[in-house]
Amino acid sequence: MGKIMLQLVDHADGIRCDMAMLVNPSTFLRTWGWALTDQQKDFLCHNPFWEKQLKLVKAKADSLGKRFDIAGEIYWDKEELGKIFDGMYDNYLYQQFLEVSSGKNPQKLREHIKYLVKRQNNGQPYRSWLYVENHDEERGLKKFGGLSKTFAVLAGIIPDSVFMVNQGQEKGSRIRPPMQIGRFPKERVDSSVSKFYKTLFDLKNSRLFQQGDWDMATIYTENPNIIALEVRSPDKKICSVVCVNSGNYKAQCSVPEITANKDASVISLTDPSNIKVDAIRQQGLFIELKPGEVQVVFFSVDGKEFKAPISKRRNLFSFN
Repeated sequence: MGKIMLQLVDHADGIRCDMAMLVNPSTFLRTWGWALTDQQKDFLCHNPFWEKQLKLVKAKADSLGKRFDIAGEIYWDKEELGKIFDGMYDNYLYQQFLEVSSGKNPQKLREHIKYLVKRQNNGQPYRSWLYVENHDEERGLKKFGGLSKTFAVLAGIIPDSVFMVNQGQEKGSRIRPPMQIGRFPKERVDSSVSKFYKTLFDLKNSRLFQQGDWDMATIYTENPNIIALEVRSPDKKICSVVCVNSGNYKAQCSVPEITANKDASVISLTDPSNIKVDAIRQQGLFIELKPGEVQVVFFSVDGKEFKAPISKRRNLFSFN
């Protein structure tokens, strides 16, 4: 396996190490220790595969003058192993999506989103690789229905993370082809899904979302399904609040910082017809979200007017 990894450096820009924790010494010994001699166990403990092999792979990439990213699929409480990889698959987030889609534990999803934001803000040595679809799972639209877009926003906007998009996901594909066939079925592109992903990619790649300071947003709500994140431009003049309803029922919240004297603009990533930009009350901007809806609010922190034309989405996400 080590030789194959070195060969791949010549042909690819990175690799995914499937089930990487299986060759971690502690996991391997727990699984196969009964079949090993004491000498073999000692060798395994003193020669952990990943620590040695990843250094060799990186050294070869450096000698070729190229960047080579290595992502590890790691769970079973083996997150410490992720420190030696460039990125680590977050299987736990996907499990929370499954829970919430069945009407369970919205608080756990919110807490994990909060954990991811705080962790990335604290300069973790590896980046989280987040996803709604994986090659060995059902398509997101088939698995989650309308909530697939909702979960894509949560997986897509976490700061300093990698949002993995399965081939065909951004086109609304519903059929998961077996890996061994080597071809894809013919499916019609879902224009509403492709437009949604274009907007989401514009958001994620915008200067505000890439360079801004992230945190959980302060909102007023009694609904546990609402998750709100905020990002502020480095000069603190522009702020965006992303409000997500992960539930199957209508929900409301208000953003207290957005008062009548502050210029604001709102877009809905999932339902462009459901916008009420004038609903500012004493508790701040009132937002009503349909099931699974995501609304993104942009406002001027200092109250000065700013232009955010919704028809020109790329301009909407820029700042000076």
